[in-house]
Amino acid sequence: LKAFYWESYWAVRTAAPHWLFVMHDGFRLDEWAGFMRGCEGVALDTHVYQAWFDIRSQASFLENACLWESRIHAIQSSTLPVVVGEWSLATDNCNMWLNGFHDNAPGYPKVECGWMDCPQPYVSGIAGPPQGDSPGPHGTGDSAPKQGKCPVSKGWDNDDSFQPQAAAARLVAFDAGLGWFFMHF
Repeated sequence: LKAFYWESYWAVRTAAPHWLFVMHDGFRLDEWAGFMRGCEGVALDTHVYQAWFDIRSQASFLENACLWESRIHAIQSSTLPVVVGEWSLATDNCNMWLNGFHDNAPGYPKVECGWMDCPQPYVSGIAGPPQGDSPGPHGTGDSAPKQGKCPVSKGWDNDDSFQPQAAAARLVAFDAGLGWFFMHF
């Protein structure tokens, strides 16, 4: 990937030297330390989704934000400006088909998901989820309707007060970089 970015950077700089060349870190921010040091007009894009973190407590999300601030600062001070190109306040990856149709990432979800009545189809004439278990094939985790219920995020009892705290901690962390974009999923 680094070889591709290196060649692409020079192609873009030749054709449009005033453009900002932004490359994604492949979800491995720390692996890019030192890469393209001294190059002009380049930034590193990272995506921070806490839904895949090891969920221990609400405090762990706040602590994790501080760690991201340190990581972003370290890369920026040694190498490249960092843009948090996507982040979300989702605290788990329970929502149906988030990781794929009838699938979930191996080892996930790490929490007990909630279940709700599956919505009726939006397009008439197309059947909704079956009342039994969904037909296969199925992947590695719960992400398919069962008995007319669809998996959803469970949330905490104090979500309304915790989510603003989590957002504020993330914004402080991400302000250490060049900028950020909120991604709702």
